[in-house]
Amino acid sequence: MKRLNLFLANLIQDFKLFAFLWCMTQIFRSFFLLIFNKELVNIYWNEIIECFVIGGRLSFNSIGWVTMISIVMISIPSSIFLFYNSNKIRTIYTVIIASIYCIVYFFEIPYYFVFQSAYDLNVMNIFYDDYQAVILSAINDYHLLECILGILICIFLNFYICKRIFKNNFYNMFKRITDFKIMSLIMIFVICSLYLFVLLIRFGGSFTGYNAIKYDNAQRFDNNLLNVAVLDSGQVVKRFFIIYKQINSIKKEQIFGNDLRYNIKLLDGNSEANDLKSAFRKIKQESPYFKEKPKKIILIIGESFGNWPVLEKYQKMNLMPEYLSLMRSENSFTISEFLSDGANTGAAVTSLLSGLQANDLHINYLPQTYKEPYPTGLGIQMQKLGYKTCFWYGGFSDWQNIKKFVLSQGFDEFYGVDSYRCNEINVWGCSDKELFENVLVGMKNEAKDEYVLHVILTTSNHAPYNIDIVKEGFPEQKVKKSLPDNVPNNKDAMTHLGYIWYTDKYIGKFVQDAKSINADTLFMITGDHSERFDFSGKASIEDRSSLPFLFYHNNIKKQDFSSSLCGSQLQIAPTLINLIAPVNFEYFALRDSLFDNNKYTYNFKLLIENGQWKFSNKIEEISGNMIAEKRRAEILISSKWILQGPEFY
Repeated sequence: MKRLNLFLANLIQDFKLFAFLWCMTQIFRSFFLLIFNKELVNIYWNEIIECFVIGGRLSFNSIGWVTMISIVMISIPSSIFLFYNSNKIRTIYTVIIASIYCIVYFFEIPYYFVFQSAYDLNVMNIFYDDYQAVILSAINDYHLLECILGILICIFLNFYICKRIFKNNFYNMFKRITDFKIMSLIMIFVICSLYLFVLLIRFGGSFTGYNAIKYDNAQRFDNNLLNVAVLDSGQVVKRFFIIYKQINSIKKEQIFGNDLRYNIKLLDGNSEANDLKSAFRKIKQESPYFKEKPKKIILIIGESFGNWPVLEKYQKMNLMPEYLSLMRSENSFTISEFLSDGANTGAAVTSLLSGLQANDLHINYLPQTYKEPYPTGLGIQMQKLGYKTCFWYGGFSDWQNIKKFVLSQGFDEFYGVDSYRCNEINVWGCSDKELFENVLVGMKNEAKDEYVLHVILTTSNHAPYNIDIVKEGFPEQKVKKSLPDNVPNNKDAMTHLGYIWYTDKYIGKFVQDAKSINADTLFMITGDHSERFDFSGKASIEDRSSLPFLFYHNNIKKQDFSSSLCGSQLQIAPTLINLIAPVNFEYFALRDSLFDNNKYTYNFKLLIENGQWKFSNKIEEISGNMIAEKRRAEILISSKWILQGPEFY
């Protein structure tokens, strides 16, 4: 009887553990919503309550399994081995788990400030980024020190609370039960309760799988903040590792023989070829749009330069007047629905320049990258067309190995902030104003009839926000008067809006100045990624994720192009080749040009099909088999090429 009494007393302690951790997740959820409450404009109380209900049910799952470990590893052994100090072990165990939850929660706050998301694959980018710049930005702009202080306070409180709640147990109460029949009834009740408890934690607060709540169906709200807050720290970590494992299982999948050729065929490659290079060799069939290829080509990639300010419902703010002016010009055409091929700057730029789906592969650190240029890349193919290739970066040359990577992929010259004159420097680089001024100096030193491609990657639309945008002329009061309901009216939002305006201002000025140097210049303008602005209310997937992309040249006629094209960054190189390359020009690409397919496009997490934007970490769940298989094939082929080389073996 003594052991049964101990077991029952320990179960009550485990119930205390469950109640403490479950309440802690709800408290964290409350504070998270409070911190970012400006995003809850036009959100009804019933939606917030639903977030707590669904989040609470989801926490049944994560906290429930933590409790089951305590039952199996602490309560049962201590009932068998009487020397087992269960209270001390349980206190230490609970404090460790609670501390992990605190660390995950508090670091999720600055993470959400930056990425508007719970932990996702951008976490991996931190290990490859400029540590000093990341830490300084986190301290100065995203409250890192306050978060660390919060973690230390919470760990101390956890220890204090756990010592108090586990101090007393109910052994003496159960010790008084001496009747075997009563104890048998209690044990039957306990066993049935444990069975029901297991069902509840397995199905997220439900007894059947029909109404089960899991991390991948809990995010059902129109508001992004509620979709993030509904996941507790345990579910966030679980979600991250599941997604990471899924992506890596595809990357590491070995494909040979017929399987390899099947995936090549899915991407409209030559499945009879002997290597990947030959498989994706293409021959230009049609005459180029430009009768004579432009002397200068400039591709501008704006940091965090999203398309949402030029969507109709946001145009009244007039944040991107220069881009809008170019977009409305009769000498331009715009890709109305355009996606990034990377979740962050490094992934987007390496995918764009290599022509491969390099998101999360960190291609810029892999040995295969430096053996020879990827033939699908932009730089190497522009060299074949007779262009000198130059890359201009507003940051430092050693950031994410960018200089070494760019020069290895068919670029003749690289210019970072450490190789030209610049006065306005922060931890990430120089101002867009000075970056463009230096590019103009370089252009003036070129022969007018020299064929040159300039790729320009800006940095200013990024913390730390240390440029005086009011002095630059940002019309803050006019913008405030025209804010839509889902754009917050606060200091942080105005700063962010001001930097979007600032980047646009100097892109527009640069385009006009570059045209005055050489009128025969083809401009392409896009962003590296979007999804960084902190909306205060409902914002669509398109609002958060779409990128701008346009072509602009004196010889372009808007009426020659469709107004409903869609695509992604991997299609920039084949589209440019389609515009300027002569008939029979040999080039390499995994994707078609933007003119060859305008019904659908996709990237690592989004799908656009017939104007409909859909989101999922697994596109297989939301699209037809053909698109799902194409996406998978693109990841497989790119991963094989990057990790193993183009040879078949």
